[in-house]
Amino acid sequence: MKSDNFRPVVIVDLETGGLDPSKDAILEVAACRYFPTHKGLKPDYWHKYYLPNGRVTKGALRINDLTVSKLRANGADSSFDGDIEKFLDWCAEPFDGEKILWAGHNVHFDVSFLRCCAARNGVAFPGSYNAYVDSGSLFATFYLGCATKSLLTLADCAFKHRPTHGAMDDVFACREAINMFMNTLELAPEGHGLPE
Repeated sequence: MKSDNFRPVVIVDLETGGLDPSKDAILEVAACRYFPTHKGLKPDYWHKYYLPNGRVTKGALRINDLTVSKLRANGADSSFDGDIEKFLDWCAEPFDGEKILWAGHNVHFDVSFLRCCAARNGVAFPGSYNAYVDSGSLFATFYLGCATKSLLTLADCAFKHRPTHGAMDDVFACREAINMFMNTLELAPEGHGLPE
């Protein structure tokens, strides 16, 4: 199957300060966009840490352990508000004005944070409608070996990449889930899934 048979996709994961996109901070953003080239599907990566621009709950800190000192140690020097337009432009570039195909684990959660951040900063969210591929929903619906949509539980089923509540680790685990699913349905011949 040639790479031009595939449309571009952006796998995204955010680590946030809580569950409310209107109040809680975006602390870490990781994404891998894949787009067809004459040499196959080409991956390109975005991974940055950000200082809080909103609430950080104790529950979120227990899960992701992203304190301000750890964020600074990983290069954070501003909030995501300053990068939202640049990030969305980066995501939209391979789609050439078409709707973005977002993928991720519970991807609607991540996109809701991106939409709120864009609206708060007066940035247009690309595409009037965006498509979604959610690895948790795929596996909960079709894969009988996993009883839950938890990324860690899915990883226990068969993944090489371990989700850690680090955004880039979770992007790689999600990519593996999508590849596993595509190969199970024989949508992608061996070696023709999303490249590492």
